[in-house]
Amino acid sequence: MNIQIEKLHIIQKITGLNDEKILKQLNEFLDKTMCKSSIIHQPMDLDTFYSMIEESEQAYQNNEVITHEDLKKEISSWKKR
Repeated sequence: MNIQIEKLHIIQKITGLNDEKILKQLNEFLDKTMCKSSIIHQPMDLDTFYSMIEESEQAYQNNEVITHEDLKKEISSWKKR
């Protein structure tokens, strides 16, 4: 399916909604998602890039990281709640 058609389907569903609670939740979700998405996709200069690498390396040295396996275990525990 083409992205424009998908957007139109979503718009049609939204215009048919009459539940204010769902609309607020949808709006909050979009705000959070679009904010994260725009941060990730913003161009950055080399100084910022190298600074982020240094921060990551420092976090690793300070053991402020989680392994992939531990993260999967943590996520599976969320599903059990």
